[in-house]
Amino acid sequence: MSPKHLRGLRGASHALTLVAMSAWAFSASADPIVGTWVGKGSHTRTGSPFNMRLTFVSPKGGVSRYSDVPCGGKLAGGPSGDEKYEYDETILYNGPDERSENYCINGRMRLSVDGNKMTYEGYASNNGEDFGSTGQLQREP
Repeated sequence: MSPKHLRGLRGASHALTLVAMSAWAFSASADPIVGTWVGKGSHTRTGSPFNMRLTFVSPKGGVSRYSDVPCGGKLAGGPSGDEKYEYDETILYNGPDERSENYCINGRMRLSVDGNKMTYEGYASNNGEDFGSTGQLQREP
């Protein structure tokens, strides 16, 4: 095979790779949940408010950040129906292993997306005690 022919094959291979990557990126970004969401939540028992920020890089997951504690973690899960999603949240910093009070715990969240608005429901359990929270978020521009 001539060097010119090999260069042509390499160029075609690169072009196909770019098309495939672009299609994947488009399909991930076309999902309504992809992006950054900011808002407020509140603990169902106490009504205590907290700030939250959720960033999804794909429908399969992302990261959480709670600036008031501060703490945060990773989200893994995905779609569970029409514009609805469920994620397991694993706290990666300022969890109960690092602090004795005012910390975050691993849990599960259910989210629903309606345009630029998101509804949040969180569920967690720690030392035999159940916790819940709810909230509203907006898509960050």
